[in-house]
Amino acid sequence: MNVSELQREPILLEARDHSPEDLSHALADEASAVLGYTTTLTRARRRAALQQTLEELDVRPFTHESVQRYKEAGVRQPHWLLSTLLNSVAAIGAIAAVAGIPMLIVAALTMNASLAFAVALAIVFGGIALFVFSILGESLLTQRIWLTYDLAYYTKPVPEFALQTAIDIKKKHPEVEFFVCSLEESQVVLDPFLVMRIPGDPTLREYYLEVWNEPEFQGKREA
Repeated sequence: MNVSELQREPILLEARDHSPEDLSHALADEASAVLGYTTTLTRARRRAALQQTLEELDVRPFTHESVQRYKEAGVRQPHWLLSTLLNSVAAIGAIAAVAGIPMLIVAALTMNASLAFAVALAIVFGGIALFVFSILGESLLTQRIWLTYDLAYYTKPVPEFALQTAIDIKKKHPEVEFFVCSLEESQVVLDPFLVMRIPGDPTLREYYLEVWNEPEFQGKREA
């Protein structure tokens, strides 16, 4: 896939929310630390601090729109009708090829030219059907889906630049969580993303920070 289609977004610092309903900074922080209760003020301050860190580290997440387009372009879900058709043709071809061999032997022993010709056609048809299925089936019936893994439990290699990005941010913001979102085809990983989330953030914002090419893993930034 063409990662050059991904676009980085500018870092825009958010204004803090100072609405009358918010608690004082000290009490809001204590409520979050002791009770796990996060106020609007605390969330806004955390987002602003995180965005400031991203700006300092010169880490610009990919835009939501470009990530969505990229992910949608990578998904492949075989159509049920096409899958049924190709599987049926392959099954008929396999049966014709396997059953035709003993029948061809019988035709040869009985000197039955008509039967031998018909059986030979069946064997040829079966071979062609299996060949076509092997070619088309691999390209048209293989499923591609996006899967998400916690970075701590991700077993595939992660390039140094992505790990360094995660470490630099985590040191300043222990509350954030990191994941790897990867496109997978037949258990082969394609173009994984390093994704960051803020637990408890009602916006459910996901920051797609880095991407790399897994099948040709070279440990370098792709976009």
